[in-house]
Amino acid sequence: TRVAYYNLEDGIDTADRASKAALQHYGLSLDDPDVLDNIMVMSGRDAPVKIATADRGATKIIEPLIEAMVAWLRVGRVKVLTIDPFVDTHAVPESDNSAINEVAKAWGRVAERADCAVHLVHHVRKLNGKRVEAEDARGAVALIAAARVTRTLAHVTEPNDMAALGIGEADARNYFLSEDGGKRNVGQASGKLFFRRASVPIAVQREGGAGY
Repeated sequence: TRVAYYNLEDGIDTADRASKAALQHYGLSLDDPDVLDNIMVMSGRDAPVKIATADRGATKIIEPLIEAMVAWLRVGRVKVLTIDPFVDTHAVPESDNSAINEVAKAWGRVAERADCAVHLVHHVRKLNGKRVEAEDARGAVALIAAARVTRTLAHVTEPNDMAALGIGEADARNYFLSEDGGKRNVGQASGKLFFRRASVPIAVQREGGAGY
């Protein structure tokens, strides 16, 4: 299915390189028409996405932008949209539950009207070694309340997990654990998923030829 990744922090060069590295790592190529046709990568530096602002203490949802986003997703036949990070999609107080609820519900309307899944990447607050849970999300808890499914992502720190992976503490920082964040309104729980950080040399176009 067609997927879109909207990176609101990095420039398009960085977003493109990360995407190409991931494709290369998994044996996929942008030379394959099926791959090229189904992956879209955008940068918020080229086209910011602020769907909500604060106007004299009140939250204002930018409906024309919502309409444009829905139209773009429909025309592009996008079925999964990843927004990274959520905080850059609004200009309301991050700890205001009422405001964040309105922003989250606005993204819900985008998903419903465009008939696609919307995946919002969000940061957690500093945990000082505590195991991450969905409730540790930074700012208002309204975002977690509005989500249909939550998942957490953190470094592997538990001895049992290290034993299951066959790694020691020195290697653990290169492994990540993703698990259900305690809320799943749809579908079955998928339990633990482990990921390993990988370095992938990629060819980049430079003046005078390709480099690495």
